[in-house]
Amino acid sequence: ASNVTVTLGDVWTIGNLAFDDKAGSKHTWSVTANAANPLTLNAGSASPNITASAPAILDVSLAGANGFTKTGTNSLTLLGAAAFTAGQIYVNSGSLAFAGDGSYSGNNNFNVSNGVVNINTTSALAIANYLELGGLYNDAADAGAGVVNQTSGTANIGGSGTYLEIGVGANAFGAYNLFGGALNTLNSSGIRVGASGIGLFNQSGGSLNCARYFAVGSATAGGSA
Repeated sequence: ASNVTVTLGDVWTIGNLAFDDKAGSKHTWSVTANAANPLTLNAGSASPNITASAPAILDVSLAGANGFTKTGTNSLTLLGAAAFTAGQIYVNSGSLAFAGDGSYSGNNNFNVSNGVVNINTTSALAIANYLELGGLYNDAADAGAGVVNQTSGTANIGGSGTYLEIGVGANAFGAYNLFGGALNTLNSSGIRVGASGIGLFNQSGGSLNCARYFAVGSATAGGSA
């Protein structure tokens, strides 16, 4: 058996996506489209799940009103535009990558509770609210590790008074590694390294523009930059 490509010939709306096979060494599953028709995620009032138990590549435009939840221990790569009018993005396991022309725009939080987000794109991510790395805010039971690695592209984060928060859960770890590209916090938003847990901000390349506070650590959390 070999890798699998599914080509969508029409407009599709789907509740959840799951990628897997029975091979000991998992094959890569790719979804493409014949035209610029978006694949709409709609699971009613719930967050749609995209489960990558095998490597998955979505070379289509994603749309929806409730974001999505990335699960599964393998990688999900987005090569097209992902635009969500509402709903949060949750990365709960494995990795999520924005590559090629992959882009993102959303009006709610983007939470990397336990997993890795790789930004290696020629395009931009526009997160109009909080970007939270490592656990859920002030949740002592959440001991996850959430990491962002940015090597290219532009990440624009924040609405008025929001933050890039690194190390969010009380017993969690978060890290942002800026290797290239541009990271911007906009509209009076800032950066908290060690929001409630342990946080790390590392910059070895690229550019950083922080519109508000760049805070490291607190009375109850640890941070390093």
